[in-house]
Amino acid sequence: MKRALFSPAVALLAVGSLNLTPAHAQPARVFVAAQGSDSNPCTFAQPCLSFQHAHDTVAAGGVIDVLSPADYGAVTITKAISIQGHGFAGLAVTSGGGITVNAGASDKVSLRGLLIDGLGSGSTGIGFNTGASLDVQKCLIRNFTANGINFNAATNAPTATSALFVSDTHLAANFNGIRVFAAANWVPTGTFDRVVAVGNGNAGLQFLLRGAATAVANFTVSDSDFSNNGVDGVNVAVQTSSPISVMLRNVVASNNGTHGVVVAGPGPSVNPNVVVWITKSTITGNASSIAGGQITSFGDNSIAGNTFEGVPTNTISRDSGGLSSSAPTDDGRRARCVAANWTMPSGRPSRTVQGRRANRLLTHISAALDAARPRRRGDRIATFFAALRESGSGTSRRFAAVPNFGRDRSKADMRRRSGAGRSY
Repeated sequence: MKRALFSPAVALLAVGSLNLTPAHAQPARVFVAAQGSDSNPCTFAQPCLSFQHAHDTVAAGGVIDVLSPADYGAVTITKAISIQGHGFAGLAVTSGGGITVNAGASDKVSLRGLLIDGLGSGSTGIGFNTGASLDVQKCLIRNFTANGINFNAATNAPTATSALFVSDTHLAANFNGIRVFAAANWVPTGTFDRVVAVGNGNAGLQFLLRGAATAVANFTVSDSDFSNNGVDGVNVAVQTSSPISVMLRNVVASNNGTHGVVVAGPGPSVNPNVVVWITKSTITGNASSIAGGQITSFGDNSIAGNTFEGVPTNTISRDSGGLSSSAPTDDGRRARCVAANWTMPSGRPSRTVQGRRANRLLTHISAALDAARPRRRGDRIATFFAALRESGSGTSRRFAAVPNFGRDRSKADMRRRSGAGRSY
């Protein structure tokens, strides 16, 4: 009987014929470029061509980095990711949405430096359905038939919290620039900073809250412009008794077709928890300045030049620290101040009286300067304050209380004051 021989060389050959290549971990950073190909591994040397292929290649929590200007196509995001467009990465969307976020409950998505164009036929620039947060920075979003950014918190799981952050972003020629929608138990929050939403068909910024009374929305808008929109600059549409708070700080709402700022839905007597706060903002050139439900002013806004001048529901008095009614009184001057969103507390001197006091003070100072002009520097200072005291100006009393103020300091006096051992 012949014995079968099995040499080591044959064994190695057999093992080598098997597919034992280890699985490679997904990279934390991938690259796309105009000259790339989706058959490439998305490295810096061999970049991809589309955002979607790069998204499918990169690890969760990773980064897609754009190397050159190009149209990288629509993408659906299903995990935590960051896309860095550097201001020249484009998406031309002829139909549907440009970027759709269907991420996990704890996934954070960041989009920066993207040019997203709907070409007049795409529906939504950026659509957020699920995820922990969406952060949009330095983007241009335009020409969409629905919304530039649609933050749809209503599709999240009950009691979920989602956040939207938008900064240094321009939205134009959409139906709505930004739309925030929440229902049932969704709890959206967020901030908008240095956002420009102009020339949109409906509203520059719209909040739509409906459903169960447990829904809550809290947003802060600062240093932003919502102007030249077809209907409203800022629209807070509340179709429930749910609480919502929107703070507008240093916001411009001008030349909109209907309202600068409007709260639509249940009024303050029905739902006092729905409040729009405005401070240091300008509302002008609209058909109506402010209207609707509860709008609380800090008394430092410029509201004028609108066809109809609305009045804030409440004004926070900076003197008393509390709320005061902004309803006009029989005093015509005070009514005009209220209509212009100014606060004129009864205990404060009017601007006319303050101006007269200032003129008297300037007259006293001018006379004191004339009396002190021909003297030496030290004498001039002393003579100036002496003349100011004689003129009866109350201002001089503050300086008179300062030790040695206006005193002619001799060289010996200065040497004494700067003696050894003294520290400054």
